[in-house]
Formats: sequence, structure tokens, C-alpha cells
Amino acid sequence: YTVTVGDGPEGADLTTSGSDSVNLAEGEDYVDADFGFNTPDVGSIGDYVWLDTNGDGVQDPGEMGIGNVEVTLTYPDGTTETTTTDDNGEYLFDELPAGDYVVTVGDGPADTNITTSGTDNVTLGEGEDYVDADFGFEPEIPMVDLSLEKTASVASAMVGDEFSYTIEVINQGPDDATGVEVFDNLPANVTYVSDVATTGTFSENSDTWILGSVPAG
Repeated sequence: YTVTVGDGPEGADLTTSGSDSVNLAEGEDYVDADFGFNTPDVGSIGDYVWLDTNGDGVQDPGEMGIGNVEVTLTYPDGTTETTTTDDNGEYLFDELPAGDYVVTVGDGPADTNITTSGTDNVTLGEGEDYVDADFGFEPEIPMVDLSLEKTASVASAMVGDEFSYTIEVINQGPDDATGVEVFDNLPANVTYVSDVATTGTFSENSDTWILGSVPAG
């Protein structure tokens, strides 16, 4: 007789002969047709996507992880697996045999730009845990071009005269400006009477025109 063993678990190597030729005697019970498989140690790849607030591509103290970012692992045979980062910005692909892998990060949050390479080529050793497939995104800094023009309704005034100032703020973009405030300290001997703000509000106490957002254009 010939006894032949089939494939073992995925990634396992046969450690014995794959077949056993048996000359079975009459009435004999042969119990030594045994076969062994060795399963290599498996490893993992991870592990972090973070908000790179200073845009230097380095994980600095206090820079927080970004959740819900898609990360894709390409296996040595070309197949892929996708996961997303948790609330702390961490992710992990585990139970990986040794081989050459590619880790690719997806899009970051809105209004961010990646500060690291978007891929990491990893040659994973047997049983290795590779935790340096990290990706950073920095907040996008708006580009604005603000200018201010202030005019008076009269060229000169006498004591007791009432006149007005007109202040115009222009944003030539290309992005909208936010959080805009204009501080305008009145000259000595000039008293505030009233204001008409076409946009935002004017605070008499602080001489501040609170505009908020100024669209480009």
C-alpha cells in the first residue's frame, strides 16, 4: 500500500515524507503512517495615522491620531485587504506570513494634506511585528489676501461737527478668510456716536469691528 498526505494548513511546510509505502502483513495493524507540518510564525503590520499639526512628517508629542482613515494592505500575491483606523488613529493587519507587502493610506480628513509618503513597502520577516507604517496629515492653511481701506466723509472738522468713517475690508483670496476682526482706535477728541455695519458687528467698548468670515472676491 501507499499512503499519501494532502496539503496542510495555509503557509505550512511538510516536515516528513509526503508518502509512506506499507507492506501490510495479514492481520497487521500499521499505525506509523504519520505526517508532520510546520506552521511558520506569523507577524503583523501597523499602526498609526496622525494629525501632523506642524507639517514636519514626524510624530511629535501632543499630536493626536486620526480615526476613520482607510488603510489598504497589498499581499505578496497581489490581493488586498482594507481596514480603517480606530478613534485613536491606530490600525493593524495581523496573522501575516513573511513576504513583501505594500501599505497604502487613503484620504485624510477634509482640508488636510499628507505630510508623509502615502505608501510603505514592507519586507516582513517570519514572526515580525512591523509598527512603523505610519502616515501623517496636516491641516490645510487657507491662503488669503486681505486689504483695508478707511476714508473720512470730510477732509477736516471743527469741534462739535459730526462726520463718519467708512472702513472696507477686501479679500482677494484665493480662500475665504475666517475669524476676521478690525481694531480701529478713534483719534483723540473724537467721540463715537453710532455705527452701521453692513457685515458683522461693531463693539463700541473695544473699538473692534467683528467681521467673522470674509469671502474671497
